[in-house]
Order: sequence, then C-alpha cells, then structure tokens
Amino acid sequence: MEKQEVKKYLIVAILLIIAYLAYLIIKPFIAAILTSFVLAYLFFPVHKKLTKLSRSEIISAAITTILVIVVTLLPTIYIANSLVKESLNIYREGLIDETTKKLSESIKESTLTEIINTTLDKLITYSKQQAADFISKIPSKLFDLLITVYTTFAFLLLGKKFVNKTKLLLPVKKKDELISHLGNTTHAIVYGMFVTAIIEFILSLIAFKIIGTNAALLLAIIIGFLAFIPFLGPTVIWIPYAIIEILRNNTKSAIVLIILGIILFVIETFVKPHIIGDRSKLHPVIILVGTFGGIKLFGFIGLVIGPILLSSILVIIREYYPEVENEI
Repeated sequence: MEKQEVKKYLIVAILLIIAYLAYLIIKPFIAAILTSFVLAYLFFPVHKKLTKLSRSEIISAAITTILVIVVTLLPTIYIANSLVKESLNIYREGLIDETTKKLSESIKESTLTEIINTTLDKLITYSKQQAADFISKIPSKLFDLLITVYTTFAFLLLGKKFVNKTKLLLPVKKKDELISHLGNTTHAIVYGMFVTAIIEFILSLIAFKIIGTNAALLLAIIIGFLAFIPFLGPTVIWIPYAIIEILRNNTKSAIVLIILGIILFVIETFVKPHIIGDRSKLHPVIILVGTFGGIKLFGFIGLVIGPILLSSILVIIREYYPEVENEI
C-alpha cells in the first residue's frame, strides 16, 4: 500500500473519530437543539414581522426568543405543577373507586368494571409518576433550557444562512427538492398537527371543566397527545367517557362530551387536513411510527421530530432508488 493511500485512510479515520467525539459531546443536548429548531420554525413568522418593525435582526431575534420563553416555559411549568396536584387529588378523593362503583350499578358485569378500574388506576398512577418525575428534574434541566434558549436565538438569527449552508453539505442531487420537502413536512407537523393538538387540548380542558371532573387537565393532556396518532386520535377518550356518563344518567355531561366530540371530529377531519395539505405527502404509518419512535428517542419533542426524520429518509431513498417512488 502506497504512503499516499495510507495517509488518505489515516485522515478518514481521524475525521471519523473526531465526528464520533463531536457526537458524544452534543448527544446530551440533541433533544434541546431539536426543540429549539421547532420553536424557531414556529415563531419565525413573528421574527420576520419584528425585523421589519425594528429593522434589526438581532433585536428581533432577542425579542422573539423572550416571547418563546414566556409562551412555552411558563405554561409548561404551570401545567406540570397543576397535573401533579390534580393526580394527587384524584388519588386522595378516590375518584377511580367512585367511578367504577357507579358504573357497576349501571352495568352488572364485574369483569368490565374490573377492567375499567385497572386501566384507570394504571393511567392515573403512570401520569402522576411522570408529572412528579418532570418536576423533580427541573433543576437538572436548567442547562438544557439555556442551550434551548441560545440555539433558538441562533436559529432565528441565522436561519436562512443555516439552510443555505446545509444545502451544500447534502449528499443528494435534488437538494432544493429535499429542502422543500423538509419545509413542507415541518409545516405539516408543526402547524397541522402540533398547533391543532394544542387547540384540541384547550377545547377539551374547557369541556372537562364544565363537566366538573377532577381529572380535567389529565384527560385534556391525553387528548392532546392522542391528536398526533392517526386512526384513533381523541375518540378513544371522549367516546368511552360519553358512554360512561350516559350510563350514569349524567345527561348534561354526556351532551357536553358529544358536542366536544363533534368539534374534535371536525378539526381532525377537515381543519387538520386543510392545514397539512397534499404537499407534505405524509403517510399515516410514517406519522404513527415516527411519533412513537420519536417520543422514545427524544422525549416530548419527538412528536414533531420523529415523523420529520422518517419522511426525510424516504426522500433520500427515492433520490437514489427512483423505482420505489410509487411504493413508499
């Protein structure tokens, strides 16, 4: 082997080692960086308008970043704290036992009652543990928060330059097509799914507060998460709950839940597809697998990042294997 080839392989090996070490360095902060990417994309229209008003991208990016903190961080802390309190109240007041007892009076099926009791018990316990765990980890997440804030500011300020630099590094010929697809997919996920999930969460919370259930926040959060899941969605919550209220002769609560269900159905069937549009070409399986896989790998932000990554991989596959264009 010639010295020139040895030198070439040595350089490649050194670059791979450096790349791996760089990955290890940023690995703990990948979720924070991805979160800042989504936040920057979500608030970029605000940044553009403020830039026109202030005529300074730095000032605009700073103001927008502060707005991001106010809009996202404060409600998150409040919701997490309220969720812990709500879960504890549910446990103390014996809401689970009360619900199953009333159900058993309407349905003389001990097996069904037992299933409902077990399911609700596990759901409440898990949610309580997760909320408490989130609260306990807030101090250790402060550094992640700083990373998120700084990178959000950087993405807002250098967003266009970052996209142009990324184009140069992409290993595909149709770079503009890939960037366009990423933009369309991100738009579909962030606005078509994330924003509508927040809307469904708020509407559900209002409905459950009207009903007067002690688990209003918990159920609304679950509906917000289910809004990301194709095929099922929020129906797995409001339909069984409405049936339970009908069996318990709570006509008012049942009517409120049915109205809520109709509104959520309209959002899922008409509003969300209109926002997403045909340009994203997101297959339901990609959304489903990307959502669950993303949550497992990146946490909450994986709801958005998972489907984006999977769909981007498919674009690259189509680039190198055009024959599968109509297959996936």
